[in-house]
Amino acid sequence: MPLSSTSQPLLCQGPFAITIVLPCGTIVYRNHNAGKLLGPKSNPKASLAECFASPSAWDSIQSKIAGGNEVVDEPVLLQTIHSDTDIYYLTVYPERSETGETDEWVCVWSSHKDRVIVGQRGPDAGTLAQYVHDLEKMIEHRAYQQVLVAEQNEFLGEVVDALPQGLVVSTVDGDVIYRNRAMMEDYGLRPSDYGRPHIRYFLSHAVCEAFAQVACTALRACQIGADPHGIPAVIEILPLIRAGEVRYVVLVFSRPGGGEAQL
Repeated sequence: MPLSSTSQPLLCQGPFAITIVLPCGTIVYRNHNAGKLLGPKSNPKASLAECFASPSAWDSIQSKIAGGNEVVDEPVLLQTIHSDTDIYYLTVYPERSETGETDEWVCVWSSHKDRVIVGQRGPDAGTLAQYVHDLEKMIEHRAYQQVLVAEQNEFLGEVVDALPQGLVVSTVDGDVIYRNRAMMEDYGLRPSDYGRPHIRYFLSHAVCEAFAQVACTALRACQIGADPHGIPAVIEILPLIRAGEVRYVVLVFSRPGGGEAQL
């Protein structure tokens, strides 16, 4: 059902935080839940761009709407009044005039527990629901939240290089496109591996098979294996999902029994 600023009373219903935003980013309406999420009346966020932990998230949404997307639906890291950053799902409905110009955007913010899938039809609907269920578990992994920020910045390395875990980002085919500092210094990804940027050159057959399953099913996996040094490691394999498809696969290396770092 399309939403509009003419039906603002209806927007007050339900568990979701809803804002109406002009194409320039100015927030012109927020319901009660959005007010609690984005700031008190005494000092509210005035622009959608101010809400994101990563500036590139704002650029990405603008680009997709300018490209003609009728619904933009993806996880973002949000600057909330409750914490420095928290992950939310943002669904944006651009409302267009008869000439095709965008008049305003209706933005629906929801936490992973209140995830709403709208605008999705057909046989993929069940699969998308499964993606959401598993992504809900993944976002509890602090390293994964950091990876989301890095992915929005095309893996510049400034975020994930600070992680103590070894981290590799690859395409769904296994071609490595990024490795962080810990992966090279502590987990044995040698300079000789750089000319052969594929996971099969430094991971066991069992881990590569688990990787293939994650790339195919979008369900996370965890293997006890070895790092490129041959030292035992816990290897978490996480899909990065965009628009219902696995875009990249992330491998997070840590030592057995070492626990997760507090980030």
